[in-house]
Amino acid sequence: MTDPDPTPWWIRAEKDIYRHPGEIQSNKLVYSVPAWLGECEKTMLYALIRGLEPKRILEIGTYRGGSAAIMASALDDSGLDGKIVTLDPDPKITPELMEQIKHRVTLLPKGSPDAIPEARQLLGGKFDFCFLDANHQREFVTRDLLGVIPYLETGAILLMHDAHYQDVKDAVAMVLTMSPGTLLNFGILTKQVCVPPEEPGKFYAGLGLLRRL
Repeated sequence: MTDPDPTPWWIRAEKDIYRHPGEIQSNKLVYSVPAWLGECEKTMLYALIRGLEPKRILEIGTYRGGSAAIMASALDDSGLDGKIVTLDPDPKITPELMEQIKHRVTLLPKGSPDAIPEARQLLGGKFDFCFLDANHQREFVTRDLLGVIPYLETGAILLMHDAHYQDVKDAVAMVLTMSPGTLLNFGILTKQVCVPPEEPGKFYAGLGLLRRL
């Protein structure tokens, strides 16, 4: 019997995956939210959440809430039940943006690593995705990494912003040495580099990816 619909079966079966980008309502939000992320970094963050579909996300470093909004948008487009807890002792997110993403995001106005166990409790299990974008000084990055490792599921993704910054690189190298066999470093995913005029010779930006072993 001839199928009356000539559309390939895999497209019909996966309409959500093969939607044209214009049909995804959150696109404008992804690129307009207040976040210190370049366009390619926003795209990468959205794509990782959209593609991996994590269910328990920890964000360390809320600031104005832009990255949390991007991840929430990706979860909305996936249609799944993922949730986010974001930690920051001094968040700057507006009530308007928090209202927009509160169905996905819980804000804990506390610092890392002290609040990580509470975040795990709120999400009901170990994290399968962590986005780290807080204090970039080596000692703080090292502390955050060592603090979150025990709360990451096997196979969880740990994404770090400002991976081009030397203190972040040094912290990653230190943690890999201090905790061998816990993380696999995939390096920096984005080439975009930011050099502030007031800090010549210092390189910021870049998303670095590690995986919990």
